[in-house]
Amino acid sequence: MQKYLLLILLSIFSLNTKAQCFFTGMVSGDSVTVGFSDTLSPFFNIDSVVFDFGDGSTFTGVNTPPSSLYNFITSHQYAVNGTYSICMQEYTSWGGAPQPPCSYCDVITIGSVDSCDASAAFTYNAIGLDVGFIDMSVCLNCIAINYLWDFGDGVTSIAPNPIHTYSTDGVYVTCLTMTGISNSGSNCMDIICVPIPVGNVGIDHAERKQLNIYPNPVSNSVSVVIPENASNISFLLTDLTGRTVWSEIAVDVKKGLIEIDMHLYSSGIYLLRMITDEAIYDSKLIKE
Repeated sequence: MQKYLLLILLSIFSLNTKAQCFFTGMVSGDSVTVGFSDTLSPFFNIDSVVFDFGDGSTFTGVNTPPSSLYNFITSHQYAVNGTYSICMQEYTSWGGAPQPPCSYCDVITIGSVDSCDASAAFTYNAIGLDVGFIDMSVCLNCIAINYLWDFGDGVTSIAPNPIHTYSTDGVYVTCLTMTGISNSGSNCMDIICVPIPVGNVGIDHAERKQLNIYPNPVSNSVSVVIPENASNISFLLTDLTGRTVWSEIAVDVKKGLIEIDMHLYSSGIYLLRMITDEAIYDSKLIKE
């Protein structure tokens, strides 16, 4: 009975596209205070939450013993002004079994920096276990750009357009962190993470289906119908050039809807793709 109640509640949570674990960051001088919260802790045992503040410093909050709610506030002081990507992972378990970590990232600016403005983006081409990544990032007022790719299997690269060979089939969350350098030497940074299906779970091998969305064309938000029994759901929104403009990795849900906010995107035609363990769903999306 508890299991079915959990599935119903997770379906309700899927109505919100905000991550199931998240934090808010408030900058004061050279410090940031992060307030962590989630929608998972009432139903899962929360083992720990790990923060990476982007300057080599980390913080681990351990929930011992596991409780029904897990929210906290912590602070971190930076030694150098600049733009930093803060990422966290929440580790949970259900019925004694560990669950995939819930991840959330955000970018903050410490101190005074100039008008360097970074926007990370990339596309890719997967053939078997080989994946070629093509940088499509934009950095305004940058005189130099540094890249850091995390391919989701423990391997990284600093090449602008790397080619990576995975050892096994699977879906890997690949993250690109782009750091721009302005005329004054200040940094700006942005990060984007995209789930990449590789090998026998790749696009060429998966069953293809039509994604059910409405309304289409869309002005503000679009509703995505989640098929019953869909699991390990992730989303990609790309423009006509193949550039990924949005991605989301959601918790497992059995049925329901997910609302995607489109009001910040330019008018045009997009491809919305939903990847699950069972199939890949595509739909052309028109933004008015």
